Order: sequence, then structure tokens, then C-alpha cells
Amino acid sequence: MELSFKSCFYNKKKHFLDLKNAVLHVTEEPGWDPISVCTVSGLYDKLNDANFVYFLILFSKVFLYTDHVFNFLQSKSLSNIKSCISEIQNLKKNLSDLRNDTNVNNCCDKAILLNNNLEYEDKKRNELCKITYEILDSLIVQINIRFEDFLKLEFVEIVNEKMFKSYYSEFPESKFIKLLQQYPNTFDADRLRNELAVIYADDRKHLPPHELLDFIIKSDLHQDIYPQVTKLCQLVLTIPSTTVSSERSMSTLKRIKTFLRNTMTNERLSSLSSLAIEKNLLGDMAKDPTFVDNVCNEFADKKDRRIELVYKQI
Repeated sequence: MELSFKSCFYNKKKHFLDLKNAVLHVTEEPGWDPISVCTVSGLYDKLNDANFVYFLILFSKVFLYTDHVFNFLQSKSLSNIKSCISEIQNLKKNLSDLRNDTNVNNCCDKAILLNNNLEYEDKKRNELCKITYEILDSLIVQINIRFEDFLKLEFVEIVNEKMFKSYYSEFPESKFIKLLQQYPNTFDADRLRNELAVIYADDRKHLPPHELLDFIIKSDLHQDIYPQVTKLCQLVLTIPSTTVSSERSMSTLKRIKTFLRNTMTNERLSSLSSLAIEKNLLGDMAKDPTFVDNVCNEFADKKDRRIELVYKQI
């Protein structure tokens, strides 16, 4: 029998005693493989380590705030950049609020409730207090570095559908200029301005960026009518709010390009990776009954193949 630890350990805080009993069960009961026994023995020592249990409590508080911001940035469109910036500011404030002696003592007390064998004398608490301050300060600095250029993304609010009515009355000139400054020689400025003005004036097109792009493409307006707006929506939708997208991409590549597939071309690898990474988006697109047919038709028309994919009239 083998044992695998894959879940985030801080999520086990509420079941600390059950986890401890499970670890004891593995070490005391026969039938477990040596690797699992060795692993849980080390884990058991950690569960009785005062520093480990303390930081278990501390990071459960930190993750409570960081997970909220992560989920917000991943679920919300960056077109609402002000709300994203507000959440980041709140995160830094919440982390700063944890930087006090009261929080350190509270974490120590909760650690003792989890494990009655632990002791935190004044000297130990002072040491933990110093380390806690350093950790929180480092997190805040890293957040500042990670999101220091976020304000430069203010131009994405050009496609914030909630602002289209006000943009119809007054064109967002400052945001438009920032877009051209950030991406020079990318857009036809005059044409983009005209296309946006038409969209702002049409209530039927007051849609979120992904829905607006979907509407334009399905209506076959992306090549002749709204080529610049199409390019802008694609840009906004592909700007990663965090580095998680790129990290997830690397993990996906390892699963796709194995040693048995080491001759795969970069084009095929990139395409398969995109399908794997964006599987949720692909699932939503597949709900459209015409999606599969369109994909099949485009695949069949790309080049002549040995198998007849398109019926021909004789």
C-alpha cells in the first residue's frame, strides 16, 4: 500500500488531530511500504514541531487573503482595472494588519490548541515575532514588485462594457493615448477610434470583451468591419493578471511532451498545450452546436488529405 500527499497541507488545519492519528496508524500498523512509513514519520515530527505548527496557523491566515485576490484576478476581466487595483491594495493592508504582537500571540495560542504538547515561552514568541515581521514585509515587497506596472494597464478599461454609455458621451482619450503608448505601431489609431465610437453607440454591443469578440467573429465582422477592435479584445483577453498562467503552461508542457513524444514539432506542441491549458474555455466553446462543425470544416479545408473528409458531388 502506498501513501500520497498531494493536497495543500494548510487545508488540513481543521483536521489536525485526525491527520495526526492517521500518521500514527501508518507507522504502527503493518502492511505499509517503507517509503510511506518513512514519509509519515517525518510528517509526525513536523506535527510536533512548534515552529511548523505556528507557521501553519500564520500561513492559513495569509492564504485566506491571497487566495481571495488570486481568485478575483483570475475570474474578473482586467477591463475593470480599478477593482483589480483596489483588491491588491486591500491585500497589502490586510497583510500589514497581521504585522503585530497580538497576531503572533494569537497564532501561538491556536497552535497550542492544535497540539497541547507545544510550548511558546516569551523568548520563543519574540523570535517568532521577528520572523513573522520579516515574512510579511517580504510578501508586501513582492506584491509591490509583481504589480508595480498594473497602473500601466489602465488602457484596458477602453473595453469595460459598464463604461460604454459614458464613453459614448465622452471618448476615453487619456486611456486611448496610453494604449497607443504601450503598443506603438500595433493599431491604426484613427480606425480604432472610429470602430470604438460605433460600438459605444450600439447598445447591442455593450458586452464584456470575450463576448464582444465572440459576437464580432461569429457575425464575420472581424476582418472588414472591426479589425482593430478585434485586435484590441484579443490583446486584453491575453494579458495575464498573474504569473500563474505561465507557470501552469510549463507544467502542462511536461505532461504533453514526454520522452515518448520527443520528436513533436513546436507548432503541434503549442497547439496541444493551448487546448490543455484553456480546457475550460474550450468546454464553453464546444457548447455551441456549430463549433465542432466549424472546426472540422476548417481542418478539412486546410490541405488535401489521404482520407476524404469532405463529400464531393460527382
